[in-house]
Amino acid sequence: MCTLFQSKPTKNGAILEDLPKEMQKLTPYGTMICSGNFEMEYKGARYDAEKFIYQAPINEEGECVCSACEHKPTCCPHSNKGRAVTVPFDILLRNFVIFTNML
Repeated sequence: MCTLFQSKPTKNGAILEDLPKEMQKLTPYGTMICSGNFEMEYKGARYDAEKFIYQAPINEEGECVCSACEHKPTCCPHSNKGRAVTVPFDILLRNFVIFTNML
């Protein structure tokens, strides 16, 4: 039997370390939150590279939220389509310690 314990717990279980630049947190449900406090959209995975793909969302006017964000100069200054980031699959497991009970 194996038991998972979070090794770097936060109040709500979010991952706060080892994230791409200008990313604030990754929730336990896989939601990436950027420094502008926007939920990045999950776009899929690169299985060959073992990474999840996230893209900045589009607002009601059909524009990327990055275009009006105060963090754009440090986050994605040259992007017209907004920020896209990849996160390794194992980032979700890196923050957990696995204990195996030998019976």
